[in-house]
Amino acid sequence: MNYAPLEELNNMSDNDAQLCEELISALETVLEREPFKNMPRSFRFLGAGYGCMQIFCSNGLFKVLRNNGQDIDVILECDDIEKTFCKLISMIYGTRKPDSFAHEQYDQLFSGS
Repeated sequence: MNYAPLEELNNMSDNDAQLCEELISALETVLEREPFKNMPRSFRFLGAGYGCMQIFCSNGLFKVLRNNGQDIDVILECDDIEKTFCKLISMIYGTRKPDSFAHEQYDQLFSGS
C-alpha cells in the first residue's frame, strides 16, 4: 500500500471520526502513562516515521495502518472499538505487560473507573 489510498480512508463520517478520536486519545493516554523505548511516535500521522500508525474508521470498521519504513501496512481491522483498542495495545506492548493489561486499560479509560 502507498500513501494514495489515505485520502479515501480519511474521508470519514462525523460519527466515525469521533470514534477514531476517542480511540486515539485512549491509546495516547496509555502510552503516556506507560512509555517505553521505540513506542509508536504517532497514531495520527503515518508520515512521522517508522512505526508510526494512523487509524481510520468507516461504518464502524477500524483500520490501523503502520509505516514500516518503506511502505504502509494494514496491521489490524476490527469492527469494535474495544477489540481494536485491546488488540492494538497487546501488539504494542507485547511481552512487556501481562495479557490482562489491555483490558484493564480499556476498562479504566472507557468505563470511567
